[in-house]
Amino acid sequence: MAKVEKRNDDFEVWEDCWEAVLFFCACQYRWRYKANLEKTVLDGLDVPQIESDMRLRGWKRKKQQAMWADLLVMETAAMQVINEREK
Repeated sequence: MAKVEKRNDDFEVWEDCWEAVLFFCACQYRWRYKANLEKTVLDGLDVPQIESDMRLRGWKRKKQQAMWADLLVMETAAMQVINEREK
């Protein structure tokens, strides 16, 4: 019988980061990939689509800049994990 690994994927989100985490989750279909002859790798978030989403939410420029800074941190971490997993 195969051994099942238990995982605890719970994590804590600070209250002041909650909106950025929710927006990051809302961007789940906003990723770009690049492909070559060997493989396809995650290239990052689609910046024009993200900017459009922010404008459609009515966010002012200052809030967009703050949110973008938070997204870059999460994007970098996600790309490392996803690209490593796909090796």
